[in-house]
Amino acid sequence: MEPDAVTQWLREGLGRDPGALQITKFPRGVSRETWLVHCDAGKFTVRQDLPGGSVDPIPLRHEYEVYRRLAQPGGPVPVARPLWYTEVGPAGRPAYAREQVEGDWRIAGWPDPEVRRQAGMEHLRRLAALHTCDWAALGFGEIFDVPASAHDCAPLAVEYFAAAIREHRVEPMPIVSEAIAHFRAEAQRFPAPRISLCKGTNGLGEEVWRDGRIVAMSDWELSRLCDPAYDLAQCQDLLWDEAEALRYYNGISGIGVTADHVAFYRRLYSLVMFSFTNHATQCLIERGDQNARLAWVGTEMSHVATLRMAFAAGFEPKSESRGTIAQGGR
Repeated sequence: MEPDAVTQWLREGLGRDPGALQITKFPRGVSRETWLVHCDAGKFTVRQDLPGGSVDPIPLRHEYEVYRRLAQPGGPVPVARPLWYTEVGPAGRPAYAREQVEGDWRIAGWPDPEVRRQAGMEHLRRLAALHTCDWAALGFGEIFDVPASAHDCAPLAVEYFAAAIREHRVEPMPIVSEAIAHFRAEAQRFPAPRISLCKGTNGLGEEVWRDGRIVAMSDWELSRLCDPAYDLAQCQDLLWDEAEALRYYNGISGIGVTADHVAFYRRLYSLVMFSFTNHATQCLIERGDQNARLAWVGTEMSHVATLRMAFAAGFEPKSESRGTIAQGGR
């Protein structure tokens, strides 16, 4: 980003001159750009779309609105305070600013087994608080699709990501259509224990940590109202032992999520994964964004997502082995 453009954007948002700037691009993440800005006026994080849009088929405004609601007094989990959003940011793309929270995505002592277990418990405590909050009172019904009942959580999730794939499809994908039909049928067998506010992407590298505690939860791009199992299926490395972790989570949340529900949403994640890899392909081919990471997401990760859908739907390709498909998210 050009310093002069950032200075002007900050001046308009803050209502005062920010002073001399130090701008650093945060190296992690694929879906959007994250910039760290230090200046006389404070420390800020600037999030903006890539030149071709975003890997996630969800507007940046959606992410900002999630932060804005969670940052209200009495919010269920800690987040960085959002400041303002504009459709035309310092690089001419949608962008928003939030306060920077002191901490690190890395966890001191990782991957020591006890450190991992304690971090996992901390993470599950935060998710339990999120899943049991009054999402309607916080205004999330204004920005999310609201399931008609807890039974509709899984079917609505299938339809949401199926629609995202249709909207951004760049070529016919019969195997994806077959997988969607499979998930539509399977979703009927997994009524949620409750409708919860879910974060979407969880695990090591997704939150801000300090002294072994989460001081800010980040990455809300795949957040939605859904079955709490949707989140537990995306916890990646922080589930130190799945059976023990699930017992711990259910004990503090009182919800009663089952391993079968977690397994279903882990299978469904193949559809979620294809939705954003497919969108990356559209940004690359149709919007002319030549970002190397988009090429990786739109080719290799798209291939992995397709294989995972094939495995999940029961028609795995003969030439591949389940053991070659890495678990986890982005």
